[in-house]
Amino acid sequence: MHMAPSSSGVIPGNGVPVVRVVKRRNTANKKERRRTQSINSAYTSLRDRIPNVPNDTKLSKIKTLRLAISYIAHLLAVVNGNQDPSCDFRAELVPSSRKINAERRAQKTLMQIQFNTAKWAH
Repeated sequence: MHMAPSSSGVIPGNGVPVVRVVKRRNTANKKERRRTQSINSAYTSLRDRIPNVPNDTKLSKIKTLRLAISYIAHLLAVVNGNQDPSCDFRAELVPSSRKINAERRAQKTLMQIQFNTAKWAH
């Protein structure tokens, strides 16, 4: 429930001055921005350590984590002798099923437009 400050600059019901509430909110916002920047920096650092990913490739956070897990599994296989060390890690950058489905719908729509255009041309 949002309470409007009284004319005395105090939020009714709890006696906390408005200035203190605003400062507290600003402090919390700064801490959240720092936390978010720290997390984003960690993801960037992790992306930079996954080999064979083109620099211009945008990776989501979940894709970054999945590739990191795959790379770690590859390294474990090499260490355990189950993988030839000279065999490079290949990052599988396949489009998501959602993206594939969207491309299929777009292709289907394009084909329908072309069919309708050809039909009207005759």
